[in-house]
Amino acid sequence: MNKKYEHLLHLPHPVSETRPRMSASQRAAQFAPFAALTGYEDVIRETARQTQGEIYLDEGEVEAISRRLLALKQRIAQKPEVCLRIFVPDGKKPGGRYCDIRGRVIKIDKNSQIIGMETGEVVAFSNIIQFIDGESEG
Repeated sequence: MNKKYEHLLHLPHPVSETRPRMSASQRAAQFAPFAALTGYEDVIRETARQTQGEIYLDEGEVEAISRRLLALKQRIAQKPEVCLRIFVPDGKKPGGRYCDIRGRVIKIDKNSQIIGMETGEVVAFSNIIQFIDGESEG
């Protein structure tokens, strides 16, 4: 502590002779203009939130995924079960997250470049990173 102000620690709390003491709610109201910073903590929290960078596949990996998709398309009537590792882009900042989804494939649309799952999930071909397990290439 600064010794320059140490003598002030032992003085009684100042009380105005001309103004009544403010209540806690009155004191809070005098700082209301600073409420413009509402939402600032949310911005800080969002900035601190971590995302993962997207993995870009090489030609061989893309070709392997294409072969798996073709094999699945040939067996689509049987609703083959797969487990996919996919990249889910973040809607608010660069990057995203990786997750594994498991389910039965009911649709493979080459034109739209999507896989439709029995659960209703739709996965873009470009978001598939890896087939973890499930149906083999055939």
